[in-house]
Amino acid sequence: MTDWNQEREIENRNSEKMNEVKLDVIIGQVFPAFDDLEETVIKTCKENSVQFYRRDSRKIENAVKRNAQKNYNPEIVYSEIKYACIYGGRKFRSQGVGVRKSKTFKKECPAYIKAVATNDGQQLIIKSICSTHNHPVVKGNKRKNSITDNNVKKIRLQIEHKRISKDEIPLPIEFIDVLIDEEYKPNVNFTFRGLCAPVFTVFNNDLSVNVKIIPEYAKYLASNGLKGVLVHGTSGEGMSMTVAERKSVVEEWVKAVKITKQHLMVQVGGCPLPDALELAKHAEQVGVDSLLCLPELYFKPSTPAQLIDYLKIVGEAAPRTPLLYYHIPGWSGVNINMAQFLNESVGKIPTFHGIKYTSNDLDGGVAALRANNGKYAVFLGADTLLAGAFAMGFDSAIATTLNVLPQYSIQILEAIKANKVDEAREIQNKLTDACSIITKNGAWVPTMKAAMNLVTPINVGAARPPLSNLSTNHVNEMQRLLTAASVL
Repeated sequence: MTDWNQEREIENRNSEKMNEVKLDVIIGQVFPAFDDLEETVIKTCKENSVQFYRRDSRKIENAVKRNAQKNYNPEIVYSEIKYACIYGGRKFRSQGVGVRKSKTFKKECPAYIKAVATNDGQQLIIKSICSTHNHPVVKGNKRKNSITDNNVKKIRLQIEHKRISKDEIPLPIEFIDVLIDEEYKPNVNFTFRGLCAPVFTVFNNDLSVNVKIIPEYAKYLASNGLKGVLVHGTSGEGMSMTVAERKSVVEEWVKAVKITKQHLMVQVGGCPLPDALELAKHAEQVGVDSLLCLPELYFKPSTPAQLIDYLKIVGEAAPRTPLLYYHIPGWSGVNINMAQFLNESVGKIPTFHGIKYTSNDLDGGVAALRANNGKYAVFLGADTLLAGAFAMGFDSAIATTLNVLPQYSIQILEAIKANKVDEAREIQNKLTDACSIITKNGAWVPTMKAAMNLVTPINVGAARPPLSNLSTNHVNEMQRLLTAASVL
């Protein structure tokens, strides 16, 4: 008999014995964030040679649907969470001959730790505990003592990349099943297509961030038929903001789109990798719908493999949120062939679903559309090429003018769908002429913000340095020319 089977036989003979375990938590103990609670539970597992998994839990976004008036601290992640012993109430799959069978593992162990959000929604509090196990708990068992975040992460990655099989895992097989099925196996879908506005960040006169206007901004876009919003793209100046500022803006947009029912995409790159990972993790915790990521902007990737490695790291920080890549070579200096990159990325980044393609090279864009048999989403980011791109098969765009002149892009897409190519071309010419007027005397972002202030009821303020804003004379000239072109 193998050591493994001897261990199982001993456990089966003693399965009726009750074992009290001293936990590192007490009823009434509070935790300011989910990560703090998780760390404590992991420590308890390690010190007491037991294994808990999350079950019967509810995330705060689901709780908000029940009570929209209650404000939750996004750091707590869950409004209710229960950690149960892996031997309690779950049937584990059989793993094959010679490996533990499912019928021997369901012991109905009553041990658990339950935490809920405090009344103000700002912390997690331990509500109830059962520290009694109905199976032997053997201290010092290295196999059961190796439950740590790093080990779990490493094992998950090895399984995903098929470097090891489950029967080679240095943890009890049923525990790994729980981790993969309940927590770590990516199960993210990305179905959003259409027009998405890359929103501006609104700055006050002193260039501090203004988040109060975001609900009004979201309603304005929704009223104009825009079902998607991108935060912290090029137009949003995310790369000119601190991590704290970017988080605060995202949190307000999360609240706003709960009302407008828009898809919320957040760009998390354009900063040091640790900041990008923090922003990705935060975005997932507060409940955004998808992530967009610029490449590393100094130590630039030069091959598809290098870019895949970078995005893989970012994706691991938010394993339950769809991830897209931001291809904008004119600004980032990274000009990797997107069709090649997309084909090589298949199966290598679990959460990856497509790109934003900001380039005038439509041939490359069409090749990207066809990559991986057309399964990736490709959002065009070139305002002046919409009609041609839609005619060539694009169905989605993230274009700055959707903030300022949304009707043009919407009409172009509708005309192409109705096979009215001449009409689409005519509207595209109007949009292109408007872009020429707007950008006549300055760079893209500050001129588009000035136009937004002129054309719409939303005042987004000025651009943040080092961008140069327009003079009063240039703003007046823009207004005069847009009026003459019947835009105003």
